[in-house]
Amino acid sequence: MHCSNRSSWFVAFTLGLWTIPPSVTNAQGYSATVCAKGGGGIMLSALGPMIVLKGGICPGDDAKFVAFLATVEPSIRTIKLTSGGGNSNAAQAMGIVIRERRYNTYVDGSKDRCASACTHIFASGVKRHYAGAGSIVTGPDSARGLGYHYPNSRHTDQTDADKDKGFNAMTVPYLHTMLSPAGATAVIALMSGNRTTKVTWLNGDEALRAGIATSLEKPN
Repeated sequence: MHCSNRSSWFVAFTLGLWTIPPSVTNAQGYSATVCAKGGGGIMLSALGPMIVLKGGICPGDDAKFVAFLATVEPSIRTIKLTSGGGNSNAAQAMGIVIRERRYNTYVDGSKDRCASACTHIFASGVKRHYAGAGSIVTGPDSARGLGYHYPNSRHTDQTDADKDKGFNAMTVPYLHTMLSPAGATAVIALMSGNRTTKVTWLNGDEALRAGIATSLEKPN
Protein backbone atom coordinates (compact mmCIF):
# COMPACT_ATOMS: atom_id res chain seq x y z
CA MET A 1 0.00 0.00 0.00
CA HIS A 2 1.50 3.31 -1.06
CA CYS A 3 0.39 6.61 0.43
CA SER A 4 1.72 10.12 0.62
CA ASN A 5 0.94 13.10 2.79
CA ARG A 6 1.10 15.18 -0.39
CA SER A 7 -1.91 13.38 -1.82
CA SER A 8 -3.91 12.68 1.32
CA TRP A 9 -3.86 13.87 4.91
CA PHE A 10 -5.51 10.71 6.17
CA VAL A 11 -4.36 7.15 5.65
CA ALA A 12 -7.00 4.47 5.36
CA PHE A 13 -5.29 1.82 7.46
CA THR A 14 -7.48 -0.61 9.36
CA LEU A 15 -6.56 -3.16 12.00
CA GLY A 16 -9.85 -4.96 12.43
CA LEU A 17 -11.94 -2.42 14.34
CA TRP A 18 -9.74 0.68 14.38
CA THR A 19 -8.26 3.13 11.91
CA ILE A 20 -4.75 4.58 12.14
CA PRO A 21 -4.06 8.07 10.74
CA PRO A 22 -0.72 9.22 9.30
CA SER A 23 1.93 10.40 11.71
CA VAL A 24 3.28 13.91 11.92
CA THR A 25 5.70 13.57 14.83
CA ASN A 26 9.40 12.99 14.23
CA ALA A 27 11.21 10.85 16.80
CA GLN A 28 14.16 9.10 15.24
CA GLY A 29 16.94 9.49 17.80
CA TYR A 30 19.46 8.35 15.20
CA SER A 31 22.09 9.97 13.02
CA ALA A 32 23.76 8.17 10.11
CA THR A 33 26.42 10.90 10.16
CA VAL A 34 27.27 10.18 13.80
CA CYS A 35 27.40 6.44 13.08
CA ALA A 36 29.68 6.99 10.10
CA LYS A 37 32.12 8.87 12.34
CA GLY A 38 32.23 5.95 14.76
CA GLY A 39 30.12 7.66 17.41
CA GLY A 40 26.68 6.86 18.72
CA GLY A 41 25.32 3.37 18.72
CA ILE A 42 23.42 1.44 21.33
CA MET A 43 24.30 1.46 25.01
CA LEU A 44 23.86 -1.81 26.89
CA SER A 45 23.63 -2.55 30.60
CA ALA A 46 22.29 -5.19 32.96
CA LEU A 47 19.84 -3.69 35.44
CA GLY A 48 18.33 -6.13 37.90
CA PRO A 49 16.39 -8.79 35.98
CA MET A 50 16.74 -7.05 32.61
CA ILE A 51 19.17 -6.15 29.88
CA VAL A 52 18.65 -2.50 28.94
CA LEU A 53 19.24 -1.42 25.34
CA LYS A 54 19.26 2.34 24.74
CA GLY A 55 20.13 4.71 21.93
CA GLY A 56 20.28 4.91 18.16
CA ILE A 57 21.15 1.70 16.31
CA CYS A 58 24.30 1.92 14.17
CA PRO A 59 25.64 -0.61 11.64
CA GLY A 60 27.64 -3.21 13.53
CA ASP A 61 25.68 -2.84 16.76
CA ASP A 62 24.54 -6.43 16.38
CA ALA A 63 28.13 -7.58 17.02
CA LYS A 64 28.29 -5.32 20.06
CA PHE A 65 25.02 -6.81 21.27
CA VAL A 66 26.19 -10.42 20.92
CA ALA A 67 29.45 -9.64 22.73
CA PHE A 68 27.51 -8.04 25.59
CA LEU A 69 25.18 -11.03 25.96
CA ALA A 70 28.21 -13.20 26.65
CA THR A 71 28.90 -11.14 29.79
CA VAL A 72 25.38 -11.30 31.22
CA GLU A 73 24.01 -13.76 33.76
CA PRO A 74 22.07 -16.40 31.77
CA SER A 75 19.08 -16.12 34.10
CA ILE A 76 18.31 -12.64 32.73
CA ARG A 77 15.74 -13.24 29.99
CA THR A 78 14.18 -9.84 29.22
CA ILE A 79 15.52 -7.00 27.07
CA LYS A 80 14.12 -3.53 27.79
CA LEU A 81 14.14 -1.23 24.76
CA THR A 82 14.47 2.55 24.60
CA SER A 83 15.50 3.68 21.13
CA GLY A 84 14.43 6.07 18.41
CA GLY A 85 15.57 3.57 15.79
CA GLY A 86 18.44 3.47 13.32
CA ASN A 87 19.92 0.82 11.07
CA SER A 88 17.33 -1.80 10.13
CA ASN A 89 19.87 -4.47 9.18
CA ALA A 90 21.57 -4.31 12.58
CA ALA A 91 18.19 -4.27 14.35
CA GLN A 92 16.99 -7.36 12.51
CA ALA A 93 20.29 -9.15 13.14
CA MET A 94 19.83 -8.48 16.87
CA GLY A 95 16.26 -9.68 16.58
CA ILE A 96 17.35 -12.99 15.09
CA VAL A 97 19.72 -13.52 18.04
CA ILE A 98 16.99 -12.61 20.53
CA ARG A 99 14.58 -15.14 19.04
CA GLU A 100 17.20 -17.89 18.69
CA ARG A 101 18.19 -17.46 22.33
CA ARG A 102 14.58 -17.17 23.53
CA TYR A 103 14.72 -13.73 25.13
CA ASN A 104 11.65 -11.61 25.85
CA THR A 105 11.32 -7.92 24.94
CA TYR A 106 9.78 -5.06 26.88
CA VAL A 107 8.78 -1.47 26.16
CA ASP A 108 7.45 0.83 28.89
CA GLY A 109 4.97 2.92 26.95
CA SER A 110 4.32 5.17 29.94
CA LYS A 111 7.67 6.92 29.49
CA ASP A 112 9.89 5.31 26.86
CA ARG A 113 9.80 5.01 23.10
CA CYS A 114 10.80 2.22 20.74
CA ALA A 115 10.46 3.65 17.26
CA SER A 116 11.38 2.78 13.69
CA ALA A 117 14.04 0.02 13.59
CA CYS A 118 13.65 -0.55 17.34
CA THR A 119 10.24 -2.07 16.64
CA HIS A 120 12.02 -4.81 14.65
CA ILE A 121 13.83 -5.75 17.85
CA PHE A 122 10.63 -5.65 19.89
CA ALA A 123 8.96 -8.05 17.43
CA SER A 124 11.64 -10.67 18.07
CA GLY A 125 10.80 -11.33 21.71
CA VAL A 126 9.26 -14.70 22.53
CA LYS A 127 7.10 -12.73 24.96
CA ARG A 128 6.57 -9.08 24.01
CA HIS A 129 5.62 -6.90 26.98
CA TYR A 130 4.10 -3.52 26.13
CA ALA A 131 3.19 -1.98 29.48
CA GLY A 132 1.87 1.47 30.27
CA ALA A 133 0.53 2.01 26.76
CA GLY A 134 -3.19 2.06 27.48
CA SER A 135 -3.39 5.86 27.34
CA ILE A 136 -1.54 6.16 24.04
CA VAL A 137 -3.82 7.29 21.25
CA THR A 138 -2.84 5.50 18.05
CA GLY A 139 -1.59 8.12 15.65
CA PRO A 140 0.90 10.99 15.53
CA ASP A 141 0.71 12.73 18.87
CA SER A 142 1.88 10.53 21.74
CA ALA A 143 5.66 10.42 21.06
CA ARG A 144 6.08 7.38 23.30
CA GLY A 145 5.62 3.64 23.15
CA LEU A 146 5.93 1.70 19.90
CA GLY A 147 6.30 3.92 16.84
CA TYR A 148 6.21 2.89 13.18
CA HIS A 149 7.08 4.26 9.76
CA TYR A 150 8.36 2.90 6.47
CA PRO A 151 12.00 1.73 6.54
CA ASN A 152 14.51 3.93 4.70
CA SER A 153 12.05 6.81 4.57
CA ARG A 154 14.97 9.16 5.21
CA HIS A 155 16.87 7.89 2.18
CA THR A 156 16.04 10.56 -0.39
CA ASP A 157 18.60 8.99 -2.74
CA GLN A 158 16.36 5.93 -3.13
CA THR A 159 13.24 5.70 -5.26
CA ASP A 160 10.02 4.29 -3.84
CA ALA A 161 10.62 1.21 -6.00
CA ASP A 162 14.06 0.71 -4.43
CA LYS A 163 12.61 1.08 -0.95
CA ASP A 164 9.81 -1.39 -1.75
CA LYS A 165 12.31 -3.90 -3.10
CA GLY A 166 14.37 -3.84 0.10
CA PHE A 167 11.28 -3.86 2.31
CA ASN A 168 9.75 -6.85 0.56
CA ALA A 169 13.05 -8.75 0.43
CA MET A 170 14.13 -8.25 4.06
CA THR A 171 11.61 -6.70 6.43
CA VAL A 172 8.47 -8.52 5.31
CA PRO A 173 9.99 -12.03 5.64
CA TYR A 174 11.61 -11.03 8.95
CA LEU A 175 8.29 -9.91 10.43
CA HIS A 176 6.52 -13.06 9.25
CA THR A 177 9.23 -15.10 10.97
CA MET A 178 8.90 -13.23 14.25
CA LEU A 179 5.15 -12.64 14.52
CA SER A 180 1.91 -14.46 13.92
CA PRO A 181 0.38 -13.91 10.46
CA ALA A 182 -2.02 -11.34 11.93
CA GLY A 183 0.74 -9.57 13.86
CA ALA A 184 3.05 -9.43 10.86
CA THR A 185 0.24 -8.13 8.65
CA ALA A 186 -0.57 -5.42 11.19
CA VAL A 187 3.04 -4.20 11.45
CA ILE A 188 3.52 -4.27 7.68
CA ALA A 189 0.38 -2.17 7.29
CA LEU A 190 1.55 0.28 9.96
CA MET A 191 4.87 0.75 8.17
CA SER A 192 3.47 0.82 4.64
CA GLY A 193 0.80 3.29 5.68
CA ASN A 194 3.36 5.89 6.78
CA ARG A 195 6.10 6.64 4.26
CA THR A 196 7.28 9.74 6.06
CA THR A 197 10.23 10.27 8.41
CA LYS A 198 7.72 10.76 11.19
CA VAL A 199 6.17 8.17 13.47
CA THR A 200 2.77 6.59 14.08
CA TRP A 201 2.49 5.58 17.75
CA LEU A 202 0.48 2.52 18.79
CA ASN A 203 -1.99 2.01 21.61
CA GLY A 204 -1.38 -0.95 23.91
CA ASP A 205 -4.79 -2.61 23.59
CA GLU A 206 -4.56 -2.39 19.81
CA ALA A 207 -1.05 -3.86 19.84
CA LEU A 208 -2.30 -6.79 21.92
CA ARG A 209 -5.35 -7.42 19.75
CA ALA A 210 -3.23 -7.36 16.61
CA GLY A 211 -0.70 -9.83 18.02
CA ILE A 212 2.14 -7.30 18.01
CA ALA A 213 2.41 -7.52 21.82
CA THR A 214 1.72 -10.62 23.88
CA SER A 215 1.22 -8.84 27.23
CA LEU A 216 0.33 -5.39 28.55
CA GLU A 217 1.97 -6.13 31.88
CA LYS A 218 5.52 -5.42 33.00
CA PRO A 219 7.68 -8.55 33.00
CA ASN A 220 8.26 -10.23 36.35
